[in-house]
Amino acid sequence: RVIKSYQQPLIDELLKMEGSKPEVTPPEMPQIKPPAKIEEISEPQKSELAPLPFEITFPPYDDGKKLVFGRGVLKDKIAWGFEDGKPFSVETLVTSDLYDINQPHVGSFQQTRTGKSTLASCVVLQAAFQGIPVVVIDPKPDYVSSLIPVIKTVSIYPDHKEPIEKRFIEAKQDIRGFDFTKRVEFEQADKNGKKSKRNVRFQLYSFDKDLRDLPNCSVLKLPLLVLPPTDDVDFEDQCNAAATSLVNCLPLRRGKALNTLLASIMKKFKKENPAREFMLKKDIEHELELKSMEADKEDAKRIRAFKDALDDYYTQNSYLFASTETEILKMDTMVQNPDFEDGDKQTVIISVIDVSALPQEKNNPVMLNYVSQVCGQLYNFVKRKRSEKPIQMFIVFDEAQNYLPDPSDQYNYARVVINRGASLGIKAWLMAQSPQAVEKEARKQFTALVLSKVNEASVRDEVSKYVQSDSWTDKLKQTGLGKALIVSSGTGKEGGKLTIVFTTPQTVNILSPKQIVKALKPVPD
Repeated sequence: RVIKSYQQPLIDELLKMEGSKPEVTPPEMPQIKPPAKIEEISEPQKSELAPLPFEITFPPYDDGKKLVFGRGVLKDKIAWGFEDGKPFSVETLVTSDLYDINQPHVGSFQQTRTGKSTLASCVVLQAAFQGIPVVVIDPKPDYVSSLIPVIKTVSIYPDHKEPIEKRFIEAKQDIRGFDFTKRVEFEQADKNGKKSKRNVRFQLYSFDKDLRDLPNCSVLKLPLLVLPPTDDVDFEDQCNAAATSLVNCLPLRRGKALNTLLASIMKKFKKENPAREFMLKKDIEHELELKSMEADKEDAKRIRAFKDALDDYYTQNSYLFASTETEILKMDTMVQNPDFEDGDKQTVIISVIDVSALPQEKNNPVMLNYVSQVCGQLYNFVKRKRSEKPIQMFIVFDEAQNYLPDPSDQYNYARVVINRGASLGIKAWLMAQSPQAVEKEARKQFTALVLSKVNEASVRDEVSKYVQSDSWTDKLKQTGLGKALIVSSGTGKEGGKLTIVFTTPQTVNILSPKQIVKALKPVPD
């Protein structure tokens, strides 16, 4: 009621300007003239509702008069934006099918300062408000401040006001966001039209001490090794690869020749403990002790070398790993889908995993292994929990070039998720500076491309899968902040569509961790 009463005067005035009469104008409501210029927009009211003219909004703000993400004509869709140079309308919207298993993954190749993180955050919200849980791998971090509505950031840091509001006016979007320190409620209809109550919850996992005071923040400690399912046809190959991945992390590569030893331990442990999905350090040490009892002198030496190297690695990175089973986060806490049989039928979780505390140089083995272990847990979880819907989870890999494996690492779990996830209902969005930064086999999984300010030659091979001529090259030159070229099987005949892309009503890539905590502190009366 508060939302409708605030927005109704604006709607009435806009209708008058177009020569139409509003259906209802409550007499007690004051008339508010819509702003003509950015400079005339007033500071946000206490209700945190900004009087910006808009055409599209999110489901909690649906008043029946605007286009709504994930509802009506946008049900089961990802809306990227609308065609550049054309009026905003249903006909000019640029979309992809969210549930089509033949359109599993998205490749986003955009330079910095082109709005890629804000577009990604908008798509994350679109998925969540359609009942799909989301996991974001966030190396910078960019998405941590998504807890805060943009409008609150604008009120606290007015220097950001003009460019932010300008983007929302260009995108024809509602600027109101969501206070994700609390659950955000919405309604969702099933295929028969029956509506159910839903809520979105935001979870942040970070090693940054400055963020520890946030109510939604916790540390994501992992087991030392995630074990693949025994029913996978290449179970042994996956064990070999996981062992190699961990061994490559060991100090000075002292254990580099010991991957065969570790792989044999993993296979034996999993077959003896089929319900266990991981190994802790103490599990590996116990298996090594058993192995050493029957080892000859040379093998015993190798086992001692391995234990020493493992101790060094664990000590250096103890903040990443759980020492007991109770320290390991249950995946049900990170990923909740209302369609899972044992879920609460209501909660959808957006989980942001801030890995900015890990080494950020490309292909650093610690980062590679950590992200791989996260993906391994997600892969096992979805395989065990699948619902009847075609999409179970949406994963965003931002700055993917930093932690995706090289071609020789066939069974890194990040790669397993990308190459096999579509068949399980995992939809992924990979974001990188260029396609060459992403391994070739992973690139084959892309069915939609989001391009902005990238070198034409770097994306030509990817675009040629959908566009047979050079009609896309001039459009690529016109991309920039808030404007991208969307290329897919649906837009390829036209050389892709130059698109005014949507943004997010949540703050992204603006505030430092300390500023985020400060912005979320209650204002004293």
